[in-house]
Amino acid sequence: MFNIFKKNSIEQEPDLLKITFNDIKEISAKYGPQIIIKAAKQGNLDCQITMSQLNLGIYFSASQNGTADNTPHLDSVISNIEIFTELAANQGDVGSQFNLAKYYLNRGMSDTVNETNKPYIKKCEYWYKRAADNNYANAIKALNDLDGWFRMADE
Repeated sequence: MFNIFKKNSIEQEPDLLKITFNDIKEISAKYGPQIIIKAAKQGNLDCQITMSQLNLGIYFSASQNGTADNTPHLDSVISNIEIFTELAANQGDVGSQFNLAKYYLNRGMSDTVNETNKPYIKKCEYWYKRAADNNYANAIKALNDLDGWFRMADE
């Protein structure tokens, strides 16, 4: 550990803003996953990305396997994606910006643009644009590929 534990005779939780990817497994095992959530909410980018990736993995696995209806706590998974991925994306993490766009693309996929999926399409476009502004090639390609779909959402 890189001096993330505050020195005191009484054991205290680690300095939440100093937790890194390398620390997460050990700290989570020692203090429970709530400490990672707390650190993420306090602005720790590594913890935000970890929480984002964990929940995106559950969501996309359930979506691809057709098991979303049987996934326990799916509402919590969706909420966590929107909270933690957006926190990381707003800190400028281009991977999170791109992943958030893909998430909203998945939520908005339909044969037509309608009032139900239009908000997801708009959020998808917004996050692809943010990632593209950071020169993320896959986001630039996605914007070009989905341009017609985005224009329909503007109508």
